[in-house]
Amino acid sequence: MFKAARVKLTLWYLLIIMTVSVAFSTIIYRASVFELKRFATAQQNRFERKMTPFAPMTIDDELMLEALARIRYSLLMINMGILVVAGGLGYYLSGKTLFPISEMVKEQDRFVSDASHELKTPITAIKTMLEVTIRDPKLSVKEAKTTLIASLEEVNRLQKLAEGLLELTYKRVIGKMIPVNLKEVVIESIKLMEPTMAKKQIKLDVKVPKVIVEADSASLGRAIVAIVDNAVKYSSTKSRIKINSKVDNRMIVLSVRDYGVGIQKDEISKVFDRFYRSERSRHTSGYGLGLAITQKIVQAHGGKIAVKSKIGIGTTVSIVLPYSVKLQNTRLG
Repeated sequence: MFKAARVKLTLWYLLIIMTVSVAFSTIIYRASVFELKRFATAQQNRFERKMTPFAPMTIDDELMLEALARIRYSLLMINMGILVVAGGLGYYLSGKTLFPISEMVKEQDRFVSDASHELKTPITAIKTMLEVTIRDPKLSVKEAKTTLIASLEEVNRLQKLAEGLLELTYKRVIGKMIPVNLKEVVIESIKLMEPTMAKKQIKLDVKVPKVIVEADSASLGRAIVAIVDNAVKYSSTKSRIKINSKVDNRMIVLSVRDYGVGIQKDEISKVFDRFYRSERSRHTSGYGLGLAITQKIVQAHGGKIAVKSKIGIGTTVSIVLPYSVKLQNTRLG
């Protein structure tokens, strides 16, 4: 499809360029013919005035035709050259023009394919559980409740997946940007993760001083929750997680470090891809949307997100946001 569109666009480029070129060539040729005839007439008049009463001298018609033929040949060669050069440049430019569109279409196809695959899994699980339950002639109330509870869990997973997909497709993932205390956003985010951390007996070490940043606290909080959630998932029981921040070259760096299994070096660049799940995440719940959404939120805040990891040592995820000295004296409502 991309090749056909590229060739078609190239042909349109050529058609436009050659139409202009032929039009100019026609104008030049007609102007040349007019000038040659005018010159021939002027020369003939000059000869007639000087050479009378002798026979008038005329410009040879063959010379006129030869001159016109040379002009036509030159214009033809110029147009052929323009055709070749324009064809090459047109093909190159059409490729440059269509490449972003082609990548967008490929990305859209991947998104639809991945989303369909991820949606199919829980739907199949629900269908299977319900079919098995319906076919059981000795079904008890307890077994029916168990099936309903399991189905409800799958429905909740589907809901989270749908919400994540919608968030990824929204052009605007953040609300109004106002001065907020980063420390308070971190603390509120941690509170949401306390039950999960308590189950694994994970200790949390937080060292985030009061720093005012311009942000949407709700979306920034979701990003922090997603990062801490990942850290908890891949940390062993009774381990610890460190959260700290520092100001570095007019940027505020918020880091979340775990001491879990770590990520393979060749997988680090893929952790922000939608639906990507590394080998370490095969036995954990989720759809691989957390960091993809987090990256989108951070970028919408004018920041960036980075990951450093070593197998067996742990992973550090850092959010880098713009830092303004003027904002530090802002009174928060």
